[in-house]
Amino acid sequence: MTGTSPVLVERKPDPLRAAAWAVGLAIAGLAIWVAGGQRVGLSADIRNYELLYQIAAVSDWPSLWRGDDPGFYSLAKLFANANASFETFTIWIAALTLALKADVVRRLDTNSLVLIVLYGCYLFWLHEYTQIRLALAMAFVLEGVYGRSPFRLIFFVPAARALYSLTKG
Repeated sequence: MTGTSPVLVERKPDPLRAAAWAVGLAIAGLAIWVAGGQRVGLSADIRNYELLYQIAAVSDWPSLWRGDDPGFYSLAKLFANANASFETFTIWIAALTLALKADVVRRLDTNSLVLIVLYGCYLFWLHEYTQIRLALAMAFVLEGVYGRSPFRLIFFVPAARALYSLTKG
């Protein structure tokens, strides 16, 4: 091989793109803060999730894996073992679900802005704000279906099991 090195091309900063990223990150941060901290009043299900969090905290690991939603309970157990508050747990759940869903939307060959606006108007309030277990399962299913990693089944299989357990009568 010859001693040629790659040529670096200097790009000019794009202020419009930088502003769009800044606005997007601000909106994402606000959404995480609102959903995770229940800042617009308590959702109908939040007390039930807090009870599930407390149950996970005192349960042993094998019993968590025999239940209907081992992923959610295991995540709750990890946070509880780290002495994290329930609000810290819900903020992290909101951040994780929104990040996974944003990653999927970014990769879709469609107008992302329209999907984000529609999601923010309805599904955000239903999933991230009210039904956090469903939001988490849906985020993992979407990542499992649309993810690029060859290990995406690691996301899909447990999440599909959780969705089934959440939807059965």
